[in-house]
Amino acid sequence: MLGEAAKKGYSGSKEAGPDVFMAGHSLGGVCAATLAQHMSNVNTPYNALVLMGSYVTDQKVETYPIPVLTLGAELDGGLARPGNLYRSLESSNAAGQGAD
Repeated sequence: MLGEAAKKGYSGSKEAGPDVFMAGHSLGGVCAATLAQHMSNVNTPYNALVLMGSYVTDQKVETYPIPVLTLGAELDGGLARPGNLYRSLESSNAAGQGAD
């Protein structure tokens, strides 16, 4: 596969660059959040985390080490339905207080 990508101009990289994001859906979002948090502790951070039908632990995005985009999943059937994600919204709003 990399051979095809290289033919089209991709040179590859083993380090997170300025446009590396971690993303995951549902249980994969839990895994993505855990990995992104761990990687931020070892100086190889992702630039942001995108969670679809998932959320960070305790929904405390204001204390999460990188920016988090939380997308609800009304029909997902899990705990990431809009009503439950209200805590993530409150946490996000708290993080923005005083940041002018």
